[in-house]
Amino acid sequence: MPSPPRSWRRALDSAFADGRAVAPAAAAAKIVNAVHDGEWRVVIGRDAEAVDERVRADPWTAYGG
Repeated sequence: MPSPPRSWRRALDSAFADGRAVAPAAAAAKIVNAVHDGEWRVVIGRDAEAVDERVRADPWTAYGG
């Protein structure tokens, strides 16, 4: 798995600290439930939630240094 951008690692250090991946079965269940519920987007894992929150809060600078 590629590392997140350095700026994200600095800003979201606690979200990436444990480094544990979501179990495939848990991810699959979340995806299936989201499809069943008609959700158009699914964010899986604490790291993805943290990145999503940051990008949505400030999309213009989220990818910058």
